[in-house]
Amino acid sequence: MPFVLIALGTLIGYLDYLGAENLQAAGSLIYTETFGANDPFWKWLGAMIIIGMIGYIPDMEPVATAFLVLVVIAIVLAQHSSATTLLKGL
Repeated sequence: MPFVLIALGTLIGYLDYLGAENLQAAGSLIYTETFGANDPFWKWLGAMIIIGMIGYIPDMEPVATAFLVLVVIAIVLAQHSSATTLLKGL
């Protein structure tokens, strides 16, 4: 918890250093990427939350873990540049 508070304080200080116009542009970019992109992050987040909830059912933890791994792999492969870099490395 102290690490989170230190990181949050550092982030707020850095954003203050950037100024209001850059802060507004950054906020707009984050909002667009999260909710308005071709593949919005909230869909992935919802899938992870549902799979995590399934993991609390007795004897379903290994299944939920396997599906979470698949979701993480799908997120990485959904990013074209990341997938291309990964495949070039193999």
